[in-house]
Amino acid sequence: MSDKTPDGPPANGDDAGVLLAEALRRLVLAAERTSGVTKDALAKKLFIHKNSLYAYLNGTTVPPNGKFDDILDALNAPATERRRLWQLRDDAELAASRAVRRKSRATQRTPSVAHDGVTREAAARTDASGGAAPIGQSQDVTADLAEPVTTSVARKPRWMVFTAVLAAVVAAVGTAVIMLADRGGNQALPPPGLTPSATPTSPPFVPGRTYKETAAARVGANTFGNPHTLSGGGQKIPIWQDIEVTCKVLAATMPSVYYWYKIAGPDPWTGMYTPANSYLNGAPKDGPYNQDVTDVDKRVPDCPPGSTGA
Repeated sequence: MSDKTPDGPPANGDDAGVLLAEALRRLVLAAERTSGVTKDALAKKLFIHKNSLYAYLNGTTVPPNGKFDDILDALNAPATERRRLWQLRDDAELAASRAVRRKSRATQRTPSVAHDGVTREAAARTDASGGAAPIGQSQDVTADLAEPVTTSVARKPRWMVFTAVLAAVVAAVGTAVIMLADRGGNQALPPPGLTPSATPTSPPFVPGRTYKETAAARVGANTFGNPHTLSGGGQKIPIWQDIEVTCKVLAATMPSVYYWYKIAGPDPWTGMYTPANSYLNGAPKDGPYNQDVTDVDKRVPDCPPGSTGA
């Protein structure tokens, strides 16, 4: 993906979210001055919660792909600005997804810590008599404490354990309800009816069979060598370009993308993956578009296991 946005100054992924939020706030302010529309009324018109709209304007949440055109239409965004705004939205979403993965990897690399502040790796290196690891072996700096490391943990009363488990369950259920209640915001879960397994309506995969899809993304459809890591980025597929795809894979690595097509051709996109919701998927070029219908072409089968670079 290029770091230079069309019709505007260069911007990297981290700056894109800030620039997008600033642009949206200017459009909202202009709409308030010209037509008197309030933010609450705008949220109702867009069928989203007002908190979601404020998150878009503050730059804490990237507007989802399926709702962004509605937002621009409601704000009467100039046609000359729309291409730049779409580019900023795509760059901000990609940067947010990469940040989440970096945080996840950093969390996985953090050493586990025992209850007394000593890493479990250091505690495990103590011998049966409780002595420290021999000099010269790698050990945690906190292992040089005056007292021997104690690895036993006091048993907590059962009622405390039960209360902690119940609180965790309630918090998880509450989070899931909030996420599903606001379909206008970014979603971390697949939409209703979609699961990480094969879709019930997916036709059987036939080697060599392809399906024609027409790109409909205003700023072009992204392509990646691996949809699970968003690595190996390739050239964008311009709007109205026809491609052939062989199958689809479920990889919710971007907030508004769930399914990815595996491209069979033409070059230079052969073998790459591209978001399914960036294509017409059977809808006419002049609309109308229904996001629940056109997010993915139901003719395209699921890719065979182990063939998606996961």
